[in-house]
Amino acid sequence: MSEEAKYQILFVADNPEQQYGLRALLTQNGHMVHCRDTLVGGLQFLMVQELDLVLVDATLEGSRGIEFCQALRNDPKHQGLPLVM
Repeated sequence: MSEEAKYQILFVADNPEQQYGLRALLTQNGHMVHCRDTLVGGLQFLMVQELDLVLVDATLEGSRGIEFCQALRNDPKHQGLPLVM
């Protein structure tokens, strides 16, 4: 990408097809999309990267998408980060 990304987005989903499709769509619109396929991987990435938005698959690792969202909301550093499930 030659220009700076509009938004830094994390997509946490364990389905490679979902990751590929959403990344392609959002990248075409100028965003930088980082994909992680586990709850732990997503939380670890949040510790080292400034983000503008987090997208989470509700069925992540069975039904752990809700756990991911709760962990994010319980962390004072990320309470204001927009989150879509």
